[in-house]
Amino acid sequence: MVEKETRLSESQIIQMARQEEQELAQKRALLERISALYNETLTTKEALKELIAAKGKMLVSLGATVLVEAEIVNNKTCRRGFANDAL
Repeated sequence: MVEKETRLSESQIIQMARQEEQELAQKRALLERISALYNETLTTKEALKELIAAKGKMLVSLGATVLVEAEIVNNKTCRRGFANDAL
């Protein structure tokens, strides 16, 4: 078996470390997005359970401590927003 020796300069080592940091930052950002999606999904699932228990009625916050009682009239179709508060 032949051993091969590799020499790296300080700048090469620093560059490699920066690349590793960038990859780690990308993985962290992906993990944060996945975690946020998971938490949102759990919250939605719990809200749906509450709706079922309340026979389709719930209080919805409009902001400024104003709550409105809402009732589901169509449980056959679902809409999903692609941006905050958009349909």
